[in-house]
Amino acid sequence: MLSIHDLFYTTTPVSSRIFADDVSSWLDCNNIRNITQAKFTGKSGFDYVYDFVIPKSQNDNHDRFIKAVNTLTNEKVKNLAFSWLDISEARSVEAKAYTFINDKNKIQQDAIAALKAYNINPVLWSNRDKILKELSA
Repeated sequence: MLSIHDLFYTTTPVSSRIFADDVSSWLDCNNIRNITQAKFTGKSGFDYVYDFVIPKSQNDNHDRFIKAVNTLTNEKVKNLAFSWLDISEARSVEAKAYTFINDKNKIQQDAIAALKAYNINPVLWSNRDKILKELSA
């Protein structure tokens, strides 16, 4: 019975939250100030919650929106692209979007290309330190 209960913790919503917690810990360990679970309303009137937002600073005049994605699927890419377009068109402040991707799971290269086509910066978890300076600015 305990083994079955432990399987609950590997379900998609729970494992996605665990990955978001890993991203949160990484941001905190690197002293990157951020706002968690920030809600924004898009041009459509739909609300979207981003896992993390790094506010603009004197060194970077862009807000940086971050979504943590445990498993990147084409459906997830469509949702990310629409939400980003919807929010960015509704905001007057310049912003950048990032998607942290758990690359321990299979990733389709066309999904990465689609994110880039919509100006969403894909960040593979194994390469996260490459953007540390950009996010900490």
